Amino acid sequence: MSTASVNGWCLTSSSSSSTRLSGLRRSTLGPSIVASLNTSPSPPSLIQDRPVFAAPIPLLIPREDIGNKSYEEAVEALKKLLREKEVKGEAAGRVDEITASLNATLSADGVPNASVETLKEGFIYFKKEKYDKNPALYGELAKGQSPKYMIVACSDSRVCPSHVLDMQPGEAFVVRNVANMVPPYDQTKYAGIGSAIEYAVLHLKVQEIVVIGHSACGGIKGLMSFPYDGTTSTDFIEDWVKIGMPAKTKVLAEHDSEPFGGQCAHCEKEAVNVSLGNLLSYPFVRDGLVKKTLAVKGGYYDFVNGTFELWSLEFQLSNPLSVKDVATILHWKLY
Repeated sequence: MSTASVNGWCLTSSSSSSTRLSGLRRSTLGPSIVASLNTSPSPPSLIQDRPVFAAPIPLLIPREDIGNKSYEEAVEALKKLLREKEVKGEAAGRVDEITASLNATLSADGVPNASVETLKEGFIYFKKEKYDKNPALYGELAKGQSPKYMIVACSDSRVCPSHVLDMQPGEAFVVRNVANMVPPYDQTKYAGIGSAIEYAVLHLKVQEIVVIGHSACGGIKGLMSFPYDGTTSTDFIEDWVKIGMPAKTKVLAEHDSEPFGGQCAHCEKEAVNVSLGNLLSYPFVRDGLVKKTLAVKGGYYDFVNGTFELWSLEFQLSNPLSVKDVATILHWKLY
């Protein structure tokens, strides 16, 4: 067990790598809120199979058969139209725009651009296999959103939380940034993530805020590497990940003899605890915790070994005249 003070809040960690979902080990620090993951509801029945690709409709359709031609042929057909029909003025300008747009999707050798094709094919697959086969789900989402979770995760392309936790659209309000940081409450410096937290808690009425760190995090590696000696080598990154400085200080004090990679692994989890402490600086988060309408949890996804850990934040009142925030860490693993 280790205890650290983060922005005036007490964080107490008690981890056990062998604790499983079926056996949570409670801390002795007062009553605990047991963390648990609710499985995603079953998606609606698959009832349609109609591929559709949504694309902008041009204001001018030059020839009916252009849609059946290749990109290169379509461009040539548009040029021919300009020559034959003597299209002028606004219509000619629109044809030029369409021609330029088609050319932009071609590589130097006239082959459709691979990156554009990836996006197109990805949407076609989504539309056919998910959107069209889940009309009930997307029909409800068209009316509005009511997610249970707010998730703060890293921007790393390997750790998409909706994919890792198998969540359906509408289940989680997600904020992603470098190193999954939650800064302390600041209406000017950190208005971006502050507005997201405010919207999630006060307007969407989420029930859980989950901050998820991950293995091999580049942002945390940067935090552990940057000297912070008055010099800078980046425009934004050093100042941003510095939010996790209490985690770096703690790791260097407790794991000074470990190799750098091991220190980074410790810091990836400790930085989550720093973010949990920072969440308590938001008045609407504290209010939700006091009223027990909101719970706060930390998580860690190890994509190298395929494991996921979750721990909870306990909030309690010490007496009617003052507020004492106690973070009790309960670890368990999903395999």
